[in-house]
Amino acid sequence: MRAKELLQLSEENIGVVGDQIFTDVVGANRCKMCSILTKPIDKRDILITRIKRPLEKMVIKSYLKRRETRCI
Repeated sequence: MRAKELLQLSEENIGVVGDQIFTDVVGANRCKMCSILTKPIDKRDILITRIKRPLEKMVIKSYLKRRETRCI
């Protein structure tokens, strides 16, 4: 939000790039900004992130499955 104010941009003109669903993507969506999920660059994560990664994989798998059934 600080960068948004500093650059004087509206939410629809901001894209947030991140590798965590429960922080980066959810935060961007709550702020009405475009979210872009990437694969993690570094294999090492802090403890809390390592705990969340299996949950994120479940969310991604569920999303891809739903998206696949809609496209058919």
